[in-house]
Amino acid sequence: MRLSKTTKGWRMSIASLSGTLALTACAGHHPTDTLTAAVLRASEAMRSGDAESLHAMLDERLIVGTSVESLATSMKDDAAEFASLADGLDKPSSITVEATISLEAGQEMEFVLEDGAWKLQTPIVESHAAKDPLAALAILVETLRDVRADLIASGSLASQHEAGFLSLLEAMADQLSSVKAEELILSEDRCYITLGTGQKIELVREGDSWKVSSIFPPLQFP
Repeated sequence: MRLSKTTKGWRMSIASLSGTLALTACAGHHPTDTLTAAVLRASEAMRSGDAESLHAMLDERLIVGTSVESLATSMKDDAAEFASLADGLDKPSSITVEATISLEAGQEMEFVLEDGAWKLQTPIVESHAAKDPLAALAILVETLRDVRADLIASGSLASQHEAGFLSLLEAMADQLSSVKAEELILSEDRCYITLGTGQKIELVREGDSWKVSSIFPPLQFP
């Protein structure tokens, strides 16, 4: 196995490990491992040529067809490049941790950890066109309520902070459902409204139709 394949595989493995840890945390469990500890172990194994420890960290997809012996050979033949990878892990340019939550209804929702906070990555604002801004907001209201119902049905939200996230979705839906046309601030082909929850909803006109273009700050999973 050449180093190029090993290098690519390790990037996949670390990303997979990050997602596994994140998903475990989202599910309300207490992982026995942390991403920091895992990256440190990988770095030390790469630098020292410890193929057995490195192999033990491979996820199920990577471990197929990769024996300890083949990994040891690659690490011996390309020790300098593995050491370079280890140095890179010591000072990563960025770290992205993602989690996917499967709902009972069959949908999946993706969250990403940014600056210590979980943020919803799956688009929940459908791009259905509407005849006017109020009609576009009505679509958003329906979407927010559907998302809230799906999260409740999944049973994955249990803590006080997570309950607060559900309350935020409900409050946004309630406030948007009572918005009057005169409350919208218009600016050429765009308009927006700021809710009592703090979210600014921006809409854009494309041709004869309107749709929601952004929500800021983005909805943030606790």
